[in-house]
Amino acid sequence: MNQRKLSAWIAIASFLMPSIGLAILPHNESTVAAEIVTSKRAPFSSAAGRFSIEFPSEPEITNEKMKEGLTIYSFIVANEKGFYQVGYYDVDSLQNFSRKETRKLLDELPSIYLEPLQAKLINAKNIKIGNDLGKEFNFTVSGQSGRGQIYIVKDRVYIATAIDTPSEMSSFLNSFRLR
Repeated sequence: MNQRKLSAWIAIASFLMPSIGLAILPHNESTVAAEIVTSKRAPFSSAAGRFSIEFPSEPEITNEKMKEGLTIYSFIVANEKGFYQVGYYDVDSLQNFSRKETRKLLDELPSIYLEPLQAKLINAKNIKIGNDLGKEFNFTVSGQSGRGQIYIVKDRVYIATAIDTPSEMSSFLNSFRLR
């Protein structure tokens, strides 16, 4: 594996490992206003993130600056029913990955994501969004069931996760669209 691809792997693993120490910086109001389009049913769209999804209510928006220079944008709803999250970040060298290398990376990402949460990976399967590769995975954490999806789209990694009833998780994850 060449140095650029190794750097991409390290950057992705670092993002997924919260123990590295992240500074959480809320978006300012003008940034939020420019990024969000919402309605009563809580469809959510991020112009900068180039995605839309239906949250159960308006998400909290943060960005996390990492030592490695990455910025992770997170959109989270946590309520009495469950937990819903979408995050994305850019890694320039991902554009140089072949489909085989992208698939190999996607095979590893659910375990890397779940490890610091002390969650157990139950199963995972290959998925796609358009022509872009992804991975869907089921997990348990603290006795609760969750489901997640990870997509690699050019130089961007998207991660969507939910902890709720199976139908609510499916509804949330199935509403994810690229813009």
